[in-house]
Amino acid sequence: MRIFGYWGGITGFRIFQAVLQTLSLLLVFFTGRKVLNSRAALLAVFLNAIYIPEIWVSNVILTETTFKFLFLLLIYICLYALEKKKAGYYIAGGVVWGLAALFRPPVAAFPIVILIMWMKNEYKFKEMLKYTLVTATVFVVILSPWWIRNYKLFNEFIPFTASAGNPMLQGTYINYNRNDGSDSLIDVSSYKYTDNELHNNKIETEIAKLRMKTLISKEPLKYLYWYTIGKTIKNWSHPFYWKEIFGIKYFAVMFYHRFLIFLAIAGVCLSLAKRKSNPGFLLLICAIIYTNCVYLLFYCFPRYVYPVMPLVIIMGAVLLSGQQAWAYKGTFLPAGFNDKINTQKDKGI
Repeated sequence: MRIFGYWGGITGFRIFQAVLQTLSLLLVFFTGRKVLNSRAALLAVFLNAIYIPEIWVSNVILTETTFKFLFLLLIYICLYALEKKKAGYYIAGGVVWGLAALFRPPVAAFPIVILIMWMKNEYKFKEMLKYTLVTATVFVVILSPWWIRNYKLFNEFIPFTASAGNPMLQGTYINYNRNDGSDSLIDVSSYKYTDNELHNNKIETEIAKLRMKTLISKEPLKYLYWYTIGKTIKNWSHPFYWKEIFGIKYFAVMFYHRFLIFLAIAGVCLSLAKRKSNPGFLLLICAIIYTNCVYLLFYCFPRYVYPVMPLVIIMGAVLLSGQQAWAYKGTFLPAGFNDKINTQKDKGI
């Protein structure tokens, strides 16, 4: 905005996000080709390119576009890091992981997924320790300026963020209904709000813990459903599409969104039976499950899982690409095209 002015700066930022979206499509192709093949990768790019939220979100001044690009890049680097076992890949992964955490703090626990993959690939403890120290060191270096800044401003260690509108407290209300009568069962008289939003955030976190401790013990099955299936449905049932563009109705986008999820579920179920030895495919599955689960404790809605929709689409591409004998054999690619690209890949092109 200092360079182009207010509206010019906003326009420039939208162009920047459009560029990131284009680069994200390239990452979808590279990841799909690495995990599956070129045919499935190109189909995934096509399915992702016509997913309207991808176009809409590049015009919104939020963190989704940048984080999605970084997350896809992290997944792609992890595929090679797990396979090659070279420190350079883990250093690169640590850089991208740290940058991604600045935009979306829950990604900080992503090493849980890598630990699962290490165990699956039978890494030695010495290797795990080595790559953990390397990656963690890089992560700390990336986050240090943010930690120093927070300490100088607030005189306390804030690893990521603290703000108003506590999502943990919001998530304790089933279906987000604050008029369900549950407040009457909780005594919050000892908690005092002030004009300090950081203090209020801590108060709301304590109230959220009190609500869970009290209410879950009263209706355990109801809250177990809410904190598992209920919130998962909230994450995935609708697309991240808050305003209609190009005259494309929300219903049409929702239909396509659910179609992609159906394809992904079918693709995963069939591929798990046919491709048990594909660690890259397992990494994508774990990354999707992780993204869903990490938000279950908080307020859940489609915005949080939007960044992993390209991975979901890659899963769905398995079913339509004709890669497996059981899959639909039709394809929009000409005969022999996939073999040609795979040959180029083998040559390093």
